[in-house]
Amino acid sequence: MVVNLIRVEVVYALPQQQTVLSMKVAASDTVRQVIEQCGILQQHPDIDLETNMVGVFGRQVKLEQSLHEGDRIEIYRLAGGSQGNPAATGRTGQGRGASRQGYRRSSRPETSQKVILSRDLILTGPAFFGCFYCGAGSD
Repeated sequence: MVVNLIRVEVVYALPQQQTVLSMKVAASDTVRQVIEQCGILQQHPDIDLETNMVGVFGRQVKLEQSLHEGDRIEIYRLAGGSQGNPAATGRTGQGRGASRQGYRRSSRPETSQKVILSRDLILTGPAFFGCFYCGAGSD
């Protein structure tokens, strides 16, 4: 019987270390089976498939998801540090919203704050300088 093989990658990143494992697996294998086969759980004992989320190319998937040729399985760290120790990573576990609130309450003068409206437009202080690409609004 011929087994159809596909090439996939398994990726896990810590602040100081990234692990990327490339391998060929059966086309019928699931995300869970590939993670267990590749040996990354032995290299990083802090990974718990019951609590860590996984994704394929940045899109969260279930462990029973089937794979396709060239897929990159990403194992996401838990918020607040991979070992659940916020002090180890300098994070408080409050999430991104808390840091945004801290920025808004900063003691910087109003005229020097930048407000990013989109990738193309930035307001700086009371004056609007316009679009970086086409110059619209810079009259």
